[in-house]
Amino acid sequence: MMRKRVYVALLITVCAGILFACGPKESAPDAGSASDPGPVKKVQVSKDPVTLKFLIGAGIAMEEVEVLFMDPVKKKYPNISFEVIRAGKGSQLIDLIGAGNIPDLVMSDNTNIGSSYDYGVLFDHTELIRMLGINLERLDPVVVNGVRDALGDGLIYGLPYFQQFNALYYNKDIFDKFGVSYPKDGLTWDETVELARRLTRQDGGVQYKGLHYENVYRLAMPLSPDFVDRVSLKATVNNEMWKKVFDLGYRINNIPGNKPPRVDNGYTNAFFKEKNTAMLATTSILGTFRDTIRDGFNLGVAQYPSYPERPNTYGFVSAGMVYVTKTSKHKNEAMLMLKEMMSDEVQLLASRKYARKTILQNPDVDRQFGKDLEGLSNIDLQSAFKSKAAPAPAFTQYTASARRLVMSKYIEFIEGKGDMNTALRAAEEEINKMIEAEKK
Repeated sequence: MMRKRVYVALLITVCAGILFACGPKESAPDAGSASDPGPVKKVQVSKDPVTLKFLIGAGIAMEEVEVLFMDPVKKKYPNISFEVIRAGKGSQLIDLIGAGNIPDLVMSDNTNIGSSYDYGVLFDHTELIRMLGINLERLDPVVVNGVRDALGDGLIYGLPYFQQFNALYYNKDIFDKFGVSYPKDGLTWDETVELARRLTRQDGGVQYKGLHYENVYRLAMPLSPDFVDRVSLKATVNNEMWKKVFDLGYRINNIPGNKPPRVDNGYTNAFFKEKNTAMLATTSILGTFRDTIRDGFNLGVAQYPSYPERPNTYGFVSAGMVYVTKTSKHKNEAMLMLKEMMSDEVQLLASRKYARKTILQNPDVDRQFGKDLEGLSNIDLQSAFKSKAAPAPAFTQYTASARRLVMSKYIEFIEGKGDMNTALRAAEEEINKMIEAEKK
């Protein structure tokens, strides 16, 4: 009941803010459909001082925000400055909306932008993209499609600045200790499980684990799993695809000695700090752990394992995005940041200095990945880029909650609190109940 009251209050606040708090509209339109674009209008950018409020994620370093997002704009447009707000307790988007302090720019990603849609701050950026001459054909098509189809309506609510990739990271010291050859590129999941069996053993009082896969959602991502059908708004998890994924996770966890203390958690500590895990199949974490690697962690990188029906494919496209809010009085100026963050210069800098995989269709940028980072510059990272992202699945406003329910039922299954069929059937039933409750 409390959640419903908060939600109703939020809707009232958002509607009031959109209708009355914006003041006079600026020259840039609330871009709608581009089905009949007509002649391209010239963007009018203010020469007066403009301060853009920028809501950033909790995990990104301020240096990276300055170098990749703000500095390129300020160099070309010295009249534009930024007020950065870091998301956290009391400063999430919902809090800022409630306080009437809606930012001009918001950092998000294509998998979670649906929550912003509920807050009424999104609008289609298509017309502004045209007006600024932003060429989306420069970008990786799977990224563009992932952004364009984030809400299933074909509209573009923001633009990407990097994309995640997956890799099979391995600790060379553990392989050397047990005389096992390093993992080859192109392994299937079944082959990776068998390799993990050879590396899961006790030695010198230490329990070595062969493989950690992060969580069951990561295992499912190459198969582009839908949790909720966009049309019927019914759960789509009690099926053969999810049985395949649950079975894979079960087989990995049930290698004797391989099960982690907490399923779906603690994987980076076990690998990088405790150094008792031979292989870690996960997302692009090299930038986060570059200091550990620099200080002597003997890291190898191989191609992410694949399903036979999806060779050379890792998790579905997950792209970091920035969007301009519907309520912004400075849409034109805010869009300049989106344009600059996708430039060749900024994308190359992000790849070399911050280990961010580029959104560009430019393999030369990938070849320079991590070259400015001590510890990464001497590691062969190109195996990670032999795979491509799977298409993004159908996201809905219920996807995040449905995902959490599936993951919780998976953990119950792994912990022996029921069989796989019971877990998936229960997940489907609870998702449908959740959707019906949210509709009301």
